[in-house]
Amino acid sequence: DFYLLALEQHTTFSRAGNAEAIRLFLRALELDPAFANCWAELAYAYSIEACNGFGDDLLTSIENGRITAENALRLDPTDSCAHACLGNVRACLGDL
Repeated sequence: DFYLLALEQHTTFSRAGNAEAIRLFLRALELDPAFANCWAELAYAYSIEACNGFGDDLLTSIENGRITAENALRLDPTDSCAHACLGNVRACLGDL
């Protein structure tokens, strides 16, 4: 339920919606830390946070995106969302 509620908030593409999505994805992961797609969607939320200036600290948003994308890929190496998010993180850091 937390994951589905997070997806709903995530699709608003607003600062408040994205922050709520991050909170809900984190809550879902507390209940199921092996939920690969939830890690990938959380990475995407951090990517949106970084790219749109929704967070207080750009480098923290980027680092959170890297960590969560890597977690998703450890659990499911074929997750395309996680690969895209990891690519976004690397691009933000100048690794094109």
